[in-house]
Amino acid sequence: MTTLFKTLIFILLSLALTACSQTNALNKLSLTAEYKTIVHDNVMKAAHQKHIADNGGQDGHYSINNRLKNLTKKIIKANGLTDKNIEVILLKSTSVNAYSLSSKSHLAYVYVTRGLVEFIANDDQLAAVLAHEIAHIALGHHLKRQASSGNQFNQSQELEADQHSIKLLKKSNFKLAETIKLLERLDIFQAEQKFLNQADYPTNKKRIENLSDVIAGI
Repeated sequence: MTTLFKTLIFILLSLALTACSQTNALNKLSLTAEYKTIVHDNVMKAAHQKHIADNGGQDGHYSINNRLKNLTKKIIKANGLTDKNIEVILLKSTSVNAYSLSSKSHLAYVYVTRGLVEFIANDDQLAAVLAHEIAHIALGHHLKRQASSGNQFNQSQELEADQHSIKLLKKSNFKLAETIKLLERLDIFQAEQKFLNQADYPTNKKRIENLSDVIAGI
């Protein structure tokens, strides 16, 4: 066997071993990423079930659920929001409320109470609520809140979600003015209920002012 031939064999064997090593490393990385995804998803699913249990359970009203899903789907499709699998959940609670849940998982949830659905006047107002919560998810506010060990979004994040929600609603062809009307009705309702605004949370009047400026600038 000539020296040249031996050298060629050595080079080919070295390349083969390097390729095997790189493939194994990539497989390990893939398994690690897959494992992390499974963990994040399972943690999210557990938190999701707790939220449902803490709010009286999930409401199975067919027409309302169908309405919520169609509005959410319209917003997501019009804005190309494919990073997260966002599911909207109707809660049995009679409180007037909506909130969202998101993390590093590809799963995310928007919760709307039966009380809020009954309070809202039309689909444009309901879409405004959904767009606000979807904005929190799209802007990564949940991860920022977790990083700061906070239990709620701060004033800056709420106003930013309001601003972004208008962009989502505009692309989805909803009536932007209905967002203002909803907040005006909510302000009256909360005053009647003697609702105390949470610390570092914008008042409805502040939100209306902020949104009015955004809508005027479109």
